[in-house]
Amino acid sequence: MKARYNRIGAYLLVSILLLIPAAYPAPIKYFNLTFTDYDCYANISITSHTGQFTLYLNMLPDMCTQTTDSLNRAIVSTYQTSSVLGLNMSPGTYIAAVEGVGRYSLTKDSFCNIDITSPTMTTDFPGYVSKTTILEAIASDSNAGINATSCEVCISDDGQCDFEWTDLGTTFTEISSTKGICRYQWNTNSTDQGTYKVNIRARDTQGNLGFGTESDVVVDNIPPTIGSIDIPSHSTSDSEFDVYVAIDDNAGLQIATLSFTSEKYNHSYQLTEGNDGVYEKNGSTTSNQLTMKQR
Repeated sequence: MKARYNRIGAYLLVSILLLIPAAYPAPIKYFNLTFTDYDCYANISITSHTGQFTLYLNMLPDMCTQTTDSLNRAIVSTYQTSSVLGLNMSPGTYIAAVEGVGRYSLTKDSFCNIDITSPTMTTDFPGYVSKTTILEAIASDSNAGINATSCEVCISDDGQCDFEWTDLGTTFTEISSTKGICRYQWNTNSTDQGTYKVNIRARDTQGNLGFGTESDVVVDNIPPTIGSIDIPSHSTSDSEFDVYVAIDDNAGLQIATLSFTSEKYNHSYQLTEGNDGVYEKNGSTTSNQLTMKQR
């Protein structure tokens, strides 16, 4: 009888052991920290709301080594907070990981003592300028901020901005602690006609230099020349007529306008370029609409 109970006990023990779930590893969530400058500092804090967690930070940049092997770690249980520190971090991407089951929250703080990132310059220069015009560039730098006295302009007639950079009275208007506008008032009355390379650059407070987009800008201070105007001397109220105007300009025309006056109407119309620089319209004395007539 005793042996029988032992066998039953053994069966029960085996059955109980089979019902115990296997010990699976806790899930791991990875995230990255990326620096573009030198001598950087990172402080990552973890707070456990429920469960136990381990926070790791791999101090080798751009490496595929197992992050959870890192000795730079912090372990927390429910309602605990701890952190890992990264010091003297150089440019690169660093991998961090959280291992555990439950709910947690992270806070990350970082900065770099040596800034090597150039400011971002946003430019939108006009294609044609005359008289006095304003050239502008938006300068932004989220690390060190813009040096308010560093804006420079290039206006070059040799096809590229290389040695022409100079402070020609450029002004800087601050938008925020990390952004501002470099502005230059260009009086083209003393500038020869032609095409110029134009750009603006600025430095941040650490001396890093940022460039805008170099653009072609045409200086044109000579007005168009209006030649012969071919228009009938008179017409009946129901007749159609053709108008031809020869217009010449050294830089090309942006728009040409015809002023049309009759006993009934007084209007202005945009002309369309035809052949050989002749601008033309076709219309009627009884209509306020003019349509192009090809010559």
